Amino acid sequence: MRVILLTVLFIHEVYGRNRSLSINGKFQNDISSEDPLSKFGYLKEGQLFVNVTDLSISPPSKSRFGFVLEKYGWFIVGHERTKQMEAHICRLNLKLIGDEKSSVSVIFWFSESQFISSSMNDSLRIINGDEDCQLMPSEKVESGNATLVNKTLASSSTSLSFKICFDRPNDEGEYSLKFVMCNNSATSQDKTNPPEGVDYSFKVNFVEQNKGPNYLPAGEMALPGFYACMSIIFGGAGLFWIVFLCRHEETVFKIHYLMFLLMVLKTLSLMFHSVDYHFIAVEGSPMQAFAVLFYITYLTKGALLFSVLALIGSGWAFIKPVLSDKEKKIFVLVIPMQILANVAYIITETTEEGGTQYQHWRKIFLVVDLLCCVAILYPVVWSVRHLQIAALTDGKAAIGLRKLKLFRQFYTMIVCYFYSTRIISLVLKAALSFRYAWIHEVFFEGVTLLFFVVTAHKFRPGSDNPYLQLQSEDEYEDEEEETELEEVTMQSGVSNGLIRKSHNSNHMTNHVT
Repeated sequence: MRVILLTVLFIHEVYGRNRSLSINGKFQNDISSEDPLSKFGYLKEGQLFVNVTDLSISPPSKSRFGFVLEKYGWFIVGHERTKQMEAHICRLNLKLIGDEKSSVSVIFWFSESQFISSSMNDSLRIINGDEDCQLMPSEKVESGNATLVNKTLASSSTSLSFKICFDRPNDEGEYSLKFVMCNNSATSQDKTNPPEGVDYSFKVNFVEQNKGPNYLPAGEMALPGFYACMSIIFGGAGLFWIVFLCRHEETVFKIHYLMFLLMVLKTLSLMFHSVDYHFIAVEGSPMQAFAVLFYITYLTKGALLFSVLALIGSGWAFIKPVLSDKEKKIFVLVIPMQILANVAYIITETTEEGGTQYQHWRKIFLVVDLLCCVAILYPVVWSVRHLQIAALTDGKAAIGLRKLKLFRQFYTMIVCYFYSTRIISLVLKAALSFRYAWIHEVFFEGVTLLFFVVTAHKFRPGSDNPYLQLQSEDEYEDEEEETELEEVTMQSGVSNGLIRKSHNSNHMTNHVT
């Protein structure tokens, strides 16, 4: 049984491309273990720089430790299944490396202070960390050559630095950098004397970049400009909305101002996200102030979005001025759950895929977000049922049917929005090439903008809008007063009728007598 205690301390923001990690762990008994460090899309003339310092291992061991950079292919292997495969195969075995023509390995033996690089890629080059990819001559390797390209790197007993150069168009692709550990039984196959646990620690700094330099992956280079454009579009839509509200102030409800606040938060979130990505692209790490502002606006916007949808779906302000107890319970559940889902989403976006932390928070995000999407539909369903009953009993069937049609349309809109942004969006993200990963964001933000615009149109204030015939708070109170008055009148009429009937009966009795 393998026991691994891996502690990763992020000195910079984790999704920056100039990153420093402090890694401490314990490894025992398994043949191999792999821990993902990064995933990045490289273009021609891109490069990866890795600097390892403060290497320490206790007790001294002949176990092999190293880094493997491998190219993603068109196949999907489950995380748990991958871990099982890794536990029985040492990826640092030179014979096994020869079967992987799209991988690069840097292997080191602590006991011998020896570092060797091994490449089976046709053109990827490994050079010392202080050398320049542009100045160093490219070592040509014939295609299909099964001989490993080995190079001893300059190093000391506690440090190592190297670069991997992507010189040719064939090198372009999405690569995963992993830290690999293999014990000495991987070669000796000695199962009678399993190795003792090995404690290890080191610090690693790695810089991923494309030509420019641009520190964003190939599929994210367009995102700073795209987020800026979407921020302008949402800001313009929000400005148009507030002007429209001012022109129809007499029919404006409180929910309309909440919709405007949602547009403001969405605009600010996209703007801060754009600036954040810009600094990552230029400097390799985000500016902390804009990163914090993005997190704050993103969390607030997510909670407010579900609140607005629940308020509209419950008919608050449109149909009734107050919420029922069961609708209040929905808010008490949905808002904290949505905050948790947004926190989980941010963590998954800022950690590497395949890691334990990523898998854990990814599951939390999917489950909690799904529960929020289902819970938010209940107020709409309750409103539809209420309108169905009201249309048959209040004598205003035409108005009731228009209300019913409006909320049925809103229910369909919410279902389509959640289906598009939660399911179709994920399928699209998985299917896209590493170059076009930004299309996933275009689809997501485009669907969100369309949903916002259609919702605002359906529930806008104005003389030509169907919900103008829905009740305001004053009208709701007036109708209640009229209903109470009618009930009192009916009761008085019934009482008078009974008294009159009793008087007539007595009169007839006296007459007969």
